[in-house]
Amino acid sequence: MTLPEFLLAYVESRAAWLGLRPPLPARDARFSVLRVAALVAWQTLLGAGLGLVISLIGAGEPLGWVIWLLGLFGACQGAVLYGLTALCWNRRAAALRVNPDMPVALPPSRFRPGRWALGAAYFGLIMLATPLMMLLTIENARGRVAWELFRRNWEAKGERFDWASFLPEPVPPEQNFAMTPLLAPLFDYEYADGKIEWRDSNALARLESIRVDGAPDYASTAPAFGSWQKQEFCDLRAWQEFYRTNVNFQSNPSAETAAEAVLSALRKYDPVLDELRMAIQRPYAVYPADSDPMLGASLPLLTFHKAICQVLVLRALANLEAGRPQEALADVELNLRLASTLDSVPTLLFQLVKAAVVTVGLQPVWEGLARRQWNERQLGKLQQLLASINMLESCSRAIRGERAWSIVYLEYLRSGQSPGTRAPGLAKWLPRPGRAFSWQKQRLLAELIQVGPLAAIDTQARRVFPEKCDTNAIPGFSSRTTSYNMLAKAAVMASLAAVSKAARSQAELNLAITACALERYRLATGQYPERLDALVPKFIDRLPHDVVNGEPLKYCRTADGRFVLYSVGWNRTDDNGQVPLEYGGNIDWETGDRAWQYPPK
Repeated sequence: MTLPEFLLAYVESRAAWLGLRPPLPARDARFSVLRVAALVAWQTLLGAGLGLVISLIGAGEPLGWVIWLLGLFGACQGAVLYGLTALCWNRRAAALRVNPDMPVALPPSRFRPGRWALGAAYFGLIMLATPLMMLLTIENARGRVAWELFRRNWEAKGERFDWASFLPEPVPPEQNFAMTPLLAPLFDYEYADGKIEWRDSNALARLESIRVDGAPDYASTAPAFGSWQKQEFCDLRAWQEFYRTNVNFQSNPSAETAAEAVLSALRKYDPVLDELRMAIQRPYAVYPADSDPMLGASLPLLTFHKAICQVLVLRALANLEAGRPQEALADVELNLRLASTLDSVPTLLFQLVKAAVVTVGLQPVWEGLARRQWNERQLGKLQQLLASINMLESCSRAIRGERAWSIVYLEYLRSGQSPGTRAPGLAKWLPRPGRAFSWQKQRLLAELIQVGPLAAIDTQARRVFPEKCDTNAIPGFSSRTTSYNMLAKAAVMASLAAVSKAARSQAELNLAITACALERYRLATGQYPERLDALVPKFIDRLPHDVVNGEPLKYCRTADGRFVLYSVGWNRTDDNGQVPLEYGGNIDWETGDRAWQYPPK
């Protein structure tokens, strides 16, 4: 049997096996070129339609290059398939015209639904798998090239995308604050069956027991710490009553004042605070982190920071009430220095906790200024402490670190490992399309972070540009979520929220620094200045500016001998120092100004 005879026999046997007769011409007629062209056109449309479906599923929008690629593949496949069929058929037809008695019988045909379905499924699978594998191969290569070009371009400008470059250098344990006996057990853990297990569970329980309310059962009934943004002082009498009925604290019935009662209740944490005061004097404060950015120790560590912040703030407020501002200053200093240690782990979660700790930590600073309890030396120390914190720089580094960790996560998926376990997990079953498309996801994530959140922060000028945080202003950002941009959109939105929080915290720090300088001026002259310029250079080296618009802070003296100091809020509008409240009494951070002022006398 010749090759044409074999190919024709194969086509006819497949058609008979499926129970179908192909739409072929009469046995002695030629297979026309027009018929071949029509079938090739049909195959081309089929491939283009398949490309459209794949692009819609994979990217959420029609991708022209995918449609053209699969259309071209269908055209080539159809030209080969139907061209060979026409060649074989025409040779058989020519033989029949020469020898009409040549046997031309075909196998009997009847419709077999099972065979037809099986054959159709097989043919459909081949038709889908072949172009799909070509698509994934090309897309994988194209995505990797795009990522490498992007990475090299921005690395030449000083950017970093590898997580290892954000990890601090190892330091001797005896010189590291994080290795104090109180905290060291947090970093001594192992992975077992996909879970994290601490070797010293008693030490972890000791840390978790440090709470200003004593236990989770009392959290809902604990009083507030006041709110300097709303000009509200802390109600120490409410805390005195709270501790009197709390079985986790020893009440002091002989305490003459609410401040003494609160200090007596918190005395149980003195050994912890004494250890922290000694440890914070060490030259380094580096929380150990490996290839997993604190997946193990992060939550207990951050919980500890929030808890110890509340203890220190309440102690500082009680010390101020008791007339011991020097002890209050020591508590404020320890709280702010502990907050600065969170910079050693450049992730958004750590920076959000730092911003919260700094904001709460300003309550005793505000109350001491409102009651005029700080002296000249203490105010100078507070200025120095507050000026050492740069929330915008910390936020910028955290966004870059978070981006680097997201890239690590995608690399885990491509390698078939699960982050946090360092062992093959469910990720190894991730379909190949997810791994191939991850290069494009990686490039898009890095690019959107670069032109969005990072472009909104100017660390040198200590400025934030809210207009650049609008997602409509970010080039390449789409409001529609697709498989390509899902991770990138989540990272961008989280980073934009961190930028807003960092801008607010930096604005509050700038207000507090200026307020301390204003109080120093009042102690020296008996009144506040008419203009902020009078503070330079004796009381402050350089006046902080508004982080939102770059202009000087707004300032005016009031009739009762006080002042109003404010910067514009996230809406970039001067609202005359008004701090609007939402329904329920919470501050509306999207509107209004950030203000530092005191209640009327």
